[in-house]
Amino acid sequence: MQGMQGLYERDDRKQREEAFRQLEKIKKKVPDLDYEKELEQYREEKYDIVTRNPKDFKYSSIECIETEQFCKMLNSN
Repeated sequence: MQGMQGLYERDDRKQREEAFRQLEKIKKKVPDLDYEKELEQYREEKYDIVTRNPKDFKYSSIECIETEQFCKMLNSN
């Protein structure tokens, strides 16, 4: 039985390192993924949910009122 050094001979290690270098050269370069964009596209396709950027919307000039105020307005008419 070989010792630990026999399992990890330098020649074998050099061959593996060279093989990995060649694989790295062959490997297709993929740009970094935009995970937020990917998630948005997935939701649109899977659930028909369209998410929008809040910056796309214009703010309304209509003032927000509390529920109590709204109820008072309804009862006063």
